[in-house]
Amino acid sequence: NNKDNEKILSEWHYLLIRELVVLPDFEPTGEYISEKLQKLIKPHEGEKALRFLIEAGFLKEESGRWKILDPVLDTGDTIFTDELIKKYHSQNLKIWSENLNLWKSKGLEMGLLNLSLPASKIPELKEKMRNFQDHILGWLQNEPAAHSVVQIGVYRIPHSVAETSTRRDTRRRS
Repeated sequence: NNKDNEKILSEWHYLLIRELVVLPDFEPTGEYISEKLQKLIKPHEGEKALRFLIEAGFLKEESGRWKILDPVLDTGDTIFTDELIKKYHSQNLKIWSENLNLWKSKGLEMGLLNLSLPASKIPELKEKMRNFQDHILGWLQNEPAAHSVVQIGVYRIPHSVAETSTRRDTRRRS
């Protein structure tokens, strides 16, 4: 259901909670979820999110074990609105920036690349970034022994605008 796919991106913690269910000690309680997410959400928010994930068909309990029904939620270029994707990422970036000092350095891996490249390479860079994400997902998709949940953010932020030959000449003529 497209509305449910949009709703799962409406709150930064929904997809993280979806991933928590594969942990061997998972408990379907708000207290457990809040604790695992380092109290970044309240127990009632965890319960609400879990209820949504179950009712929308993202999670299912089967023989006493919880399962993610569709392990990959592709946000693609045309699947969701640009506004929804930006809101989702903004929420996550805000949580990260507000809590960076909360997380132990040992558990963090941070890298930031600043690149100069020709405009003609941007589509290739975008494809490489998507391929990297697909590679990571495929590498871990059937991993039976998950013990933690992490987020990896992959961003290309255009900090400068490419100049083109059609640039308007703003010099004063005499």
